[in-house]
Amino acid sequence: MSFYDMDIKLTQVLSWMQSTIESNIKGEIWECGIHHGATARWIGFHLSMTPGPRVYRLFDTFCGRTETSPQDGQCNPMRFDNTSVEAVARRVPWPFAKFHVGPVPKTFAGLEESRIAFAYVDLDLYQPTKDALDFIVPRLAHNGIILVDDFTAVNVWPGVQVAVHEIAQKYDHLFFSLAEAQACLFKNPYEEKA
Repeated sequence: MSFYDMDIKLTQVLSWMQSTIESNIKGEIWECGIHHGATARWIGFHLSMTPGPRVYRLFDTFCGRTETSPQDGQCNPMRFDNTSVEAVARRVPWPFAKFHVGPVPKTFAGLEESRIAFAYVDLDLYQPTKDALDFIVPRLAHNGIILVDDFTAVNVWPGVQVAVHEIAQKYDHLFFSLAEAQACLFKNPYEEKA
């Protein structure tokens, strides 16, 4: 991925997150799939400049991705194991940042009562993406947003698109794809406020 592509992707993440903040959507900010914490640093910095405390939860194994499933096909063999929670914590030093180390969905234990305003899911593989969405969607605030990375990157991460389609159908959510391989999920705007 070029720096230009990363810049577009990061701009979209921050723009969608900012739209939830400007719309005064109550809830936490979640990021699933951190790797080195490049996006996390920008999200954290942006949140540090925003009035009012927001919890920012970061979920990752911090030691590499989980195993692939049949829906992932012949995906990118990259393991993402060249990171650590300590290294990322140095990049994301704000007290509102809460690190959850381990595989999704195990790291969601104890967070069942959470309300989520914005979630960025970049887990690359079918099962963790589906598990993350399956947990986040019922806890998504009214007008909250879930941004899923790698949705159109089917040559590299084919399982992500399968997971998004399955979850969107299961929960009757609207979604659309964006430039730079991302998909955006919203709760059905016609359903009752939760």
